[in-house]
Amino acid sequence: MGLKTNAEPRPKTTYTLEDIAELQEDARRCPSKRDAVNHFAEHYDHLTPRFLSRHLETLMSLDSEQLVSLIGYPDPTGEIAARRADMAVVS
Repeated sequence: MGLKTNAEPRPKTTYTLEDIAELQEDARRCPSKRDAVNHFAEHYDHLTPRFLSRHLETLMSLDSEQLVSLIGYPDPTGEIAARRADMAVVS
């Protein structure tokens, strides 16, 4: 018997700035800080809950563009595509 692993990777999602603003608004509506941290953690799984908890107030006070520039899109594939597009414009 081998070690069981999750056979299906988490599906990649493309996020827009509007999606990020909605994610922040949803976090603001959460009944507790823990719920808001969990909501962010579902989308930013590369960040630890401890980091999110310590910086939650700042993360929710930024506008969506500032949040993306600070910690990026929740989808690393989208970040790579955005960097490539930015580099193409500069070239």
